[in-house]
Amino acid sequence: MKEDKLAKTVFFIASPFLTLPAILYGVYKKSQFSIYLLILIFGFLSYLYIPSVSNDRARYFEMYIEFQRFDFKDFIKYLGVHNRPDFILHFLVYLTAKSGLYLQLLLFSVTSFTVGVCFYLFNKLTENFNFTKRSYFLCFLIVLFSFSLDHLLSGIRFYFGAAWVLLAFYNGLFKGNNFRAILLLIAALFTHFSTALFIPIYFILYYFPKNYNLYKIFFLASFIAFVLPKEDVVSIFSFLDFTGSYAKKAELYLEGQDFVQRGIREGSPNYILVYFFSIAWSIYAYMFLIFTIKRKSLFRNLLFLSFGVVNLFYSITNVYSRYLILVKVIFVLLLIYEYRESQSLRPILITMGLLVLNLVSNLIILRYNLEASYLTLYSLSSFFMFFREITPQDFLSL
Repeated sequence: MKEDKLAKTVFFIASPFLTLPAILYGVYKKSQFSIYLLILIFGFLSYLYIPSVSNDRARYFEMYIEFQRFDFKDFIKYLGVHNRPDFILHFLVYLTAKSGLYLQLLLFSVTSFTVGVCFYLFNKLTENFNFTKRSYFLCFLIVLFSFSLDHLLSGIRFYFGAAWVLLAFYNGLFKGNNFRAILLLIAALFTHFSTALFIPIYFILYYFPKNYNLYKIFFLASFIAFVLPKEDVVSIFSFLDFTGSYAKKAELYLEGQDFVQRGIREGSPNYILVYFFSIAWSIYAYMFLIFTIKRKSLFRNLLFLSFGVVNLFYSITNVYSRYLILVKVIFVLLLIYEYRESQSLRPILITMGLLVLNLVSNLIILRYNLEASYLTLYSLSSFFMFFREITPQDFLSL
């Protein structure tokens, strides 16, 4: 076993991407070490990824260059001027800039952490159950396909915040460590302000974990929001009376033009198809939850409440689709959790097929970025990768 790990490590260091088939076979054999290597592959994908000039990731490179000439007082002033109460990633960019390290090393670490959290929870669900190799591998694949590559590689910050939320839910709701969960929720809030939506969800479930029927009713009632116009939704949330920086951010998210509207306005009706592919899994998730609504578990309560709250943003597609990124992971983990009782792979296979649609649409959208990022000599070996420094001059103008 030690010799096998050593051999995998040597080949992985020599060429991470070329060892992917061997890594996947190792996962099929239930090798935890292979999963660790796969997490690092996502890190390398992030390290080499070249964004378009309009991507959030491009802003971090620009920020990195700006922070190189800042002292700490300048950085604090920057947060105030730019209304940044969610500052954790910005602070990490500042530290990276002042240390003289490539920003890509930070992005490598953040992406590896985000993916690692999802597979950590997968391991927790599978470690005490005797999965067959086939069922274990299929459960692994549904977690793998649940990642939205555009947000994972380009958006970065929301996924980073979502990882903290997932850890908070696990530690607080399933392990009973409320103090640790609160710290993780604070980390999520200071990473991306929109994760604030999941803080009341956590506390409601923590103090009222067995109100099964109430959560089911709320979930079913939330579908009313599907017929509400955007203006009504915005007016409802205006009663929350956000203050200061959070008020400006909430206004930007709720009242700004969403990406589907922008795509149609710019002559790209295909945005509707792309959007449908990205949320197709949720249509099946709604049907699955409704047809199996008699099942009771804290896991189900978490999904009922999360879906119910997120459904309220249905008419605001950019907000709704972003929150679905986190809810998708919860749904996938629920399917794995319930497989242990039902022994039925059908829901997992159906969901996986719908997630593949999203993956294919991601690959089509990102095709130019992927070509520029990975069809190079730098991808052949980790020895070459770390010589690849990405600068704003490399960004794609699409």
